[in-house]
Amino acid sequence: MLLNYKFEIYPTTLQQEKLNTWIAWCRQTYNSALLDKQNRYKTCMPMKLDSNNHSVFPSTIISFFASNYRQKVITDAIFGHAKDIFERIAQNYNVTLNEWNHDHDHIHVLFKANPNSELSKFINVYKSASSRLIKKEFPAVRKRLWNEYFWSQSFMPHNRLRRSFRGIESIF
Repeated sequence: MLLNYKFEIYPTTLQQEKLNTWIAWCRQTYNSALLDKQNRYKTCMPMKLDSNNHSVFPSTIISFFASNYRQKVITDAIFGHAKDIFERIAQNYNVTLNEWNHDHDHIHVLFKANPNSELSKFINVYKSASSRLIKKEFPAVRKRLWNEYFWSQSFMPHNRLRRSFRGIESIF
């Protein structure tokens, strides 16, 4: 024989008050945590998005170019020449230069690029052209390099969503 029992719980008024205070406390805690998260998101990610016909994207990229074997060959004259070459080549790849900085053995570049920009192709074209032109303009550089390569083969493009240029610069 199968019996069907229905149980109902009726809390007392004291239990109901305690339950209501706990629910109010949980709601308040949840809402304050949600507001804190939203405020942190707004302050940590002040991101300006670019767009084209079909997409919205963060386009600011930082890249780091090191001289071959980190030889200290980048002078102010070479730095200015390398920047001019970058700006000339960038026009063909939908790339815009924002910031440019250097040390004696590396260069950091902050630039904007569209999603249809082929970054690896652009960077390889830039490195090969600038290497050739810098060695042509400054023949003394050839003596200080090994294997006559100006740039190291590696590069690091980094989409900087949460760091400032100074924060990325401190890594290197």
